[in-house]
Amino acid sequence: MKVLKIMTAALMSIMASGICFAEETAEVKEAKKVEFSVNADVVSSYVWRGMYQSSFAVQPGIEMTAGNFTLGSWGSASFKDEETRELDFYASVQAKAFSIGVTDYFCTPSWDDHSYFADNSHVLEANLGWDFGECCDKFALTISANINFLNDKKINDKGEEKEAFSTYIELGYPVESSFVNWEFALGACVNESAFYGVDKFGVINIGVKASKDIEITDKFKLPLFAQMILNPREERTHFVVGMSF
Repeated sequence: MKVLKIMTAALMSIMASGICFAEETAEVKEAKKVEFSVNADVVSSYVWRGMYQSSFAVQPGIEMTAGNFTLGSWGSASFKDEETRELDFYASVQAKAFSIGVTDYFCTPSWDDHSYFADNSHVLEANLGWDFGECCDKFALTISANINFLNDKKINDKGEEKEAFSTYIELGYPVESSFVNWEFALGACVNESAFYGVDKFGVINIGVKASKDIEITDKFKLPLFAQMILNPREERTHFVVGMSF
């Protein structure tokens, strides 16, 4: 299967990069420690990069970290059969402020819509990131570039089906306070893309997210968040509330 071969090759490359970075930067044994985490969000609606995906959804995730290498899986499931169900896998390696990774997206209106193992059922995306907060204490800006490189097709001027290489760029900035934590996001697709629904450069995601841990008892806090999202390209707004576990 073509997509599995590409994912395996990408994963091996990222793992090799992680080993190289670790050999160059790791100075303590703690960097070799393997940790696992499990989490889940419950959201009033699923909006991804400014685009509505589904109504009420449960979004579980599992992640393994080993030094600067991360491997994980994330999913989203709506309770309506006709709405998006998603199962993703991702791998990344980080060297101080810089990160590089790959994400495998599998989305379908129904688990029976098409085979998970079909060559055209997955979109693969390369991820590049820079976190200024890792090198500047008072400037926490993050920049990410996300480029589809498999199964994101377009028809060129010659009538040939080619990869569109849809590219999404996002700027993020977190602001912490004693009462509530804020996250600001600005995202755009920089080229023509049926995947993002744009015919040229377009801002598709302007978001503000507020999160707060509500103390229920001395030993239990409930993490809540609310998010306002504007997609200027679609001229649509979204309001999402959710809980994290």
